[in-house]
Amino acid sequence: MLLLDNIAYQKNAVAILSKFSELSKIPHAMLFHGTRGIGKFSTAVTLIEEVNRKAGLSDSQLNKISSLAEPYIKYVFPLPRGKGETAKDTATSKLSQEVIEVVNSEIRKKADNPFYSINIPQANNIKINSIRDIRKFLSLEYTDIPTRGIILEDAHLMNEESQNALLKSLEEPPEGVVFILITHLPDMLLSTILSRCQKIKFNPLSKNHLTKILTEYFDVSKVDAELAAVFADGSVDKSIELLNTEFEELIERSINILRYSLAKRYHTALKIFSQTLEEYDEKGVELLIELILKWFSDVQMKKVNLENTRFALYNETIFKFIEKFPDVNSYDIQSSIEKMKNNISRNLNLNVMILNIIFEIGHLGNKNV
Repeated sequence: MLLLDNIAYQKNAVAILSKFSELSKIPHAMLFHGTRGIGKFSTAVTLIEEVNRKAGLSDSQLNKISSLAEPYIKYVFPLPRGKGETAKDTATSKLSQEVIEVVNSEIRKKADNPFYSINIPQANNIKINSIRDIRKFLSLEYTDIPTRGIILEDAHLMNEESQNALLKSLEEPPEGVVFILITHLPDMLLSTILSRCQKIKFNPLSKNHLTKILTEYFDVSKVDAELAAVFADGSVDKSIELLNTEFEELIERSINILRYSLAKRYHTALKIFSQTLEEYDEKGVELLIELILKWFSDVQMKKVNLENTRFALYNETIFKFIEKFPDVNSYDIQSSIEKMKNNISRNLNLNVMILNIIFEIGHLGNKNV
């Protein structure tokens, strides 16, 4: 039985990778792409384990792969810049001891839980020095390790210089090395990088698989896991973001914003947004907006008589809306709000964006049935 067979949550991707493994034709570079938190990293590690297990590595050696130990795995991810860091330094040599301890702690958490999302303050990009470290890694030979893995997490966070530096390694890869680039934003990678990678698409997790991962890997109760899974779009990362808030309260707030905005009680709706911003920063506001978007999605689903909606406990609000505004195109308002939400990442004025969303919803109240 292949180790990959244990990955039930990504059947399509695993089927492709299993075929590569069975034929002993693993591409030297692969791009695992799909939304965040759907098992791309865990699949990457399992693939490297599987290839080496078939080649006869012992259990103790395989355990070093799962623990992300070099030289079996070179794990590359965003790091902060060290004080006085130059091109001659390694990616970590100029980091403070305190930061290095955080980095090592995060790697241990990732090894213990492959669905854990690494969080290091001020780590906003994959540094050029991290890519230079890869070239040093490649220059060393380990004849006792059949296949070494280089995993680049959030590969889209390489700037152009870093991508061009990586390109040199991808063009002339040594035997026995597999590159796996992981990203949810493949369009941010250079076409020259993309052209050298075998692309493997990963799909959002089913609600059942997501619930199982949350209960097994994050010790979340089944009730909370099932609730989060309904709203998380098949993503472990999104589930954890939701579970780190007063999630049911956030759902209630999204409904109240809709009610107050439609009633043109704009100040009251704004107060709810402001309270959420104060309690959960911009991420809480983003989650609140996503819940509003999902409510409008449920409106559209109810219009075509689909029962499997997210806001099942608030069906009354949906039916009342449809009755009052039968001609409103939910897709149009979703598209409009989605464009405004995207401004959060562009550092535009958050209060202006929030007001625009409130007014956009309130404008529906001008429509007469």
